[in-house]
Amino acid sequence: MEEILLNVLVFLLLATILVAVFWFYGLPLYRIWNQHSRIRKDIDKIDQTANQRIIKAALRELNCKGTWVTDGNDRVVKFDFQRGHFRLRVRRGTPYVRLLYLFFCDTSAENIDLVRQLCNQTNINADGLTACYTFNEKENVVDVHFYAGLLLDEQRAASMLKHVMIDAFSWQNAFVRKLEEGVEHAKRAGMFDFETEHQQFERELFLIREQEMAHQQTPGSWRAGEDAPLTLHLWMEVAMQLHETVPVALTVDGQTVEADDRLNLAEMLIAGRKFVKTEATLSYTFYQASDLTRERSLVIHLLALPGCQQTLYFRITATLVPLSIQPRYPKGNIQAQPLTRSALAAYDLSSPDERLQEFRYHWKEAQAKLMGGSEEKLSPDERILSECLNPQVGHAVYRGRQLFLSERYVEALPWLENAFRLTQNAYEKMPPAAREHFYEVCYCIGFAYCQLEQYDKAYFYLNLIFGLNRVTYTEAFVNCLVNSNDFRAVTVIDTLLAEVTRGMEEGVEKAVYAVGFRNFLLRRKATLLIRRHLYTAAEVLLKALLNEPDSSDYALNELALLQKIRAVDLEDKATGRQNTKQTEEQEK
Repeated sequence: MEEILLNVLVFLLLATILVAVFWFYGLPLYRIWNQHSRIRKDIDKIDQTANQRIIKAALRELNCKGTWVTDGNDRVVKFDFQRGHFRLRVRRGTPYVRLLYLFFCDTSAENIDLVRQLCNQTNINADGLTACYTFNEKENVVDVHFYAGLLLDEQRAASMLKHVMIDAFSWQNAFVRKLEEGVEHAKRAGMFDFETEHQQFERELFLIREQEMAHQQTPGSWRAGEDAPLTLHLWMEVAMQLHETVPVALTVDGQTVEADDRLNLAEMLIAGRKFVKTEATLSYTFYQASDLTRERSLVIHLLALPGCQQTLYFRITATLVPLSIQPRYPKGNIQAQPLTRSALAAYDLSSPDERLQEFRYHWKEAQAKLMGGSEEKLSPDERILSECLNPQVGHAVYRGRQLFLSERYVEALPWLENAFRLTQNAYEKMPPAAREHFYEVCYCIGFAYCQLEQYDKAYFYLNLIFGLNRVTYTEAFVNCLVNSNDFRAVTVIDTLLAEVTRGMEEGVEKAVYAVGFRNFLLRRKATLLIRRHLYTAAEVLLKALLNEPDSSDYALNELALLQKIRAVDLEDKATGRQNTKQTEEQEK
């Protein structure tokens, strides 16, 4: 009897648990399934006629007057909402309708690449809206449109349409603004293909910002190869900035070798396209042409580093032994100061023939596209080659640009300067497009010399293009003046600031371009004020830059630097007063 009672109790307990599980989990799931089934049935009931009825009711609620037309098997209603011209296309055999916002923007056909880029950005970020464009051959313009697929029901149709259309207005404003800014920016930068040239333009701006913020470092991006020896002479001229030296003696790992500044530093570690040594030490004795009475000594250490399949890397570290202090060379003399430079070097394993074949391929492609009337299909490199006067100039420009964009400035300069020499005499006969590429060569040469801290040479080339009013050209010129501590820098910056401010007030300058350029000039001016110990003026300027998104980080860092400088000055003054007091007490 007890056993039967126990079994009954267990059964009742299990039944209670099952009921509870169904109540808490099964019942909600059943309700969801049931609701989904009803929705599915409701959707299946929505046909073309039902959608027309739902849309008519929604338009009445939105106070919009619609005009219905038949387009094949589709029914289309045209209506205006807040001055926007919309359409709803109701298709047969589907419960979905398509909202169309057509021809909300148009631009010249030459801007089609920029339109394509903005459409891609909109489609990635917009919620439900899709941007597309069509080409009007008759007017030679590109028209831009929005569309969205909607599933309407009687209860929410009006609110859904209102939400999507207001969203379309917001994206229209953003699209038109970005399009205007992009076209203006492209004109300022002299770009041809917006989508591809924009990447290069951003790359150049990145390099300019790197140059602006860079502190003391070894000039150059050091690379070598079979056709580009990294010689001792090149290291002396560019890295150490010791010009016109006369070799006296040279030892490599303690072994005396011929004192020749044409020695290839890469060959001290590399042979047969691989490392044969992990490190090497050179001791170089020489005279400077400006002082043939005193020998100078330079110690160079080379260290092999891990590389990759196409490149071998090694580090060069050199120290110029300072001269002893004497009346001719007092403590503050540059000859009595230690000088150390260190740089990462690379050895390219690709052969000159491979690079020449690559150039010939691009040259032939450019010529073929020009002959075939397909100029719009030219890549940026091919477009430059198409404007070159001959293959020799084209090869120099092509190779120089490749090296420049890879930050291989030391290697790029011989190619670019060769292109400059070959083309400068033909400047008056150049067509406008060829002159644009000539200016680009001048910019690349000037920028490279600025990176190598040879500011006098950089100034020569950048000054040639300063008057063209290009963003990159002007900022590179300003950087050259500021980084070289040229006394004209403040005057130039103040003049440019006045021009930009006047342009903004008159509405000539686009807001985004003008603000970015103005902030760049203010950052550079702040740097000059700090260098000249005008800390109060610098602080006022930096505090104003705290409100600018692109300058706030810079301003915070420089304000922190100012605090440290002032703290050191106060400490120095306190120490000076204490020393003066001790001296006076000793005299008493």
